[in-house]
Amino acid sequence: MNSTSRPYKIILALIELFFGIPFIGWLTALAHGMHPLILLILLHIIGIIFATKNHKSKVGHVFGVIADIIGFIPIISWIPHLIAGILLLIEGITDM
Repeated sequence: MNSTSRPYKIILALIELFFGIPFIGWLTALAHGMHPLILLILLHIIGIIFATKNHKSKVGHVFGVIADIIGFIPIISWIPHLIAGILLLIEGITDM
């Protein structure tokens, strides 16, 4: 399981960073009926489970869940997505 946690965080970080692009990320989510945000919430919950089993940091995933919930609000949603993406990227690269 430990080998899946690191790339999982990096992949989710890149997705979160995409949704952090002002207007483009929100329009993408809106065009798909906000389903990408619901999927990301589920993926972050799975990430929390992976991180718990591997005794790794869960901060990026928890912040990702919060960012995806806030993602339903237009305009301000890009800031939490960028923060979650950066946290997950740091955790993935440093193997936290």
